[in-house]
Amino acid sequence: MAESLGRMVEHVGGPMHAHCLLRPIELLLTVEETTVREAAAASAQEIARKLPEETFQEDYAAMVGRLAVKEWFTARISAVVLIAAAYPRLTGTQQLTEHLEFFAALCKDDTPMVRRVAAQYLGVMVQNVVTVQGRETLQEDGKVVELLMPLYEEFASNEQPDSVRLQTTENCVAFGKMMTDLAPLRESEIALLQRILPLIVATIDDRSWRVRWTAAAKFAHVIKAYDSLPSAMDSLIPAFEKLLQDPEAEVRTAATFNFARVARCTARVPLPPQNRPPQDGDGEGAALPRVSVAERLVKRVTSLTEDDSEHVRAALARVATELAPILGIDATITYLVPPVLLLLRDAASEVRLNVISSLSALNEVVGVDLLSQSLLPAIIDLAQDGKWRIRLAIIQHIPLLAEQLGQEFFTERLASLCVGWLGDDIATVRKAAAANLKVRCAATAVFKAILPLYHGLCCHSP
Repeated sequence: MAESLGRMVEHVGGPMHAHCLLRPIELLLTVEETTVREAAAASAQEIARKLPEETFQEDYAAMVGRLAVKEWFTARISAVVLIAAAYPRLTGTQQLTEHLEFFAALCKDDTPMVRRVAAQYLGVMVQNVVTVQGRETLQEDGKVVELLMPLYEEFASNEQPDSVRLQTTENCVAFGKMMTDLAPLRESEIALLQRILPLIVATIDDRSWRVRWTAAAKFAHVIKAYDSLPSAMDSLIPAFEKLLQDPEAEVRTAATFNFARVARCTARVPLPPQNRPPQDGDGEGAALPRVSVAERLVKRVTSLTEDDSEHVRAALARVATELAPILGIDATITYLVPPVLLLLRDAASEVRLNVISSLSALNEVVGVDLLSQSLLPAIIDLAQDGKWRIRLAIIQHIPLLAEQLGQEFFTERLASLCVGWLGDDIATVRKAAAANLKVRCAATAVFKAILPLYHGLCCHSP
C-alpha cells in the first residue's frame, strides 16, 4: 500500500486532488516496520513533486511539521527524511526557519534511532540551506555556523552511539563538496572548513573499528572534497597513514583499496619525520621539505607487502601498479617495482592474481621486461592452482597478458599452458580456455600446438 499510494495521483483526479493521499501516507509514515516507512517516505516525495505549489506549502508542509513533533519516534524518523527533501521547495522566512528548527531538534532527539537518521541527512540539509538561503548562512552569524555546525561536532563526539558516529565521514565529505562548489572561498568559509578537519581526523582514532572502517572506505572522497583547501592534506595524509597501520585488518584493507586514489591528490605535503634531512639549528621556523602525496605514500607500499593479512596484500596487489603513472619512471623503478616483485612471489594465489590482472598501468610506464622473470613463474603457479576458480581467473587475463608481453613471449612461454587448460578436469575452465584460443590461435606456434590435442579430442567417443 505504501508503495502504491505514490502512483495514485492520476487515479484520484490528478494533482489538484492529490492532497487526499496525504492522510493515508501520514499514517503509514508512523508505522513500526522500517520497510513500510521507507516506502511511504518515497511515495510521499513522489506525491509532493506533483502537488500544486499552494497545496505543498500548506498541506504537505503541515504534515511534515506534525510528524516532527509526534510522540512515537517512528514518525520523527520519517520527518527527518521529509524535511531534508522538502526544504529547497519551502517558501517564506517563517516556514524555512520553522523546518530548520524542527530538523535541529530531531538531531538532538532522545531516541538514538532518530539521531542516526538525522546524522545521515545532516550533510544534505546543510547543502539545501546554503542553496536556498545563500552563502550568507556560512558567515559567523549565519544559520549554518550557529545552528548546524554544532550538530556536526555533537554527532562526532564520543557520547554518541557508534551508529551516529558512523555518519561523520560522509557528512564531512558532503560539506567539503559543497564548499568546493563555492570556490574561491572567503576567509570565514575557510575557517569553517578548518573546524571540520579535526572531526575527520578524530574518526581515525575512534574506539569503534566500524567508524574507522567507514573513514578508511570513504577516504578517497574526503581527499577529493578537501584537495583545494590550503594545508588540509598536512593533517589528512598522516591520518590516512594511521589507517594503513590500524590494528584491525578490515580497516587496513579498506584504506589500502583507496591507496591509489588518495595518491592522485595534487597537493604537496611535508616528508614524514623519519625521512626528513637533518636541519641546522633547532629548525623551528624552517620550512619543511615538501613532496607529492604519491612520493610520501609510496614508502608505505613495502611495509604493506609484509602485512599479516592476506586480504590487505590482495588489496595492495590490485591498486599498487596504479601508482606508476603518478610517480614516473625513475621513482617507479626505485620504489614500486621491488614490492610488486614481492607480491608476484606471495604465498597467496589471490595476491599474485591481482598483480597480474593490474599490470597494464605498470607496463605503460616501465614496460614488462623488468617483471618478466618473476611474472612467468607466477603465471605458471596460478595456471596449476588447486582452486579451479583461480585457474579460470588467470585464463580470463591471458588476452591482456598476451598484449602486454608480446606475441613472441606468449608463443614461447604461454602457448603450452593454453593448450594444457583444454584438458582441465573442470568443464568451465576448458570452455574459457577454448574461448581464449579463438582469439590467440592466429599465432602459428599456438595453432601448431593445438592441432594434436584437437585431433585427440575429436577422436574421443561421445
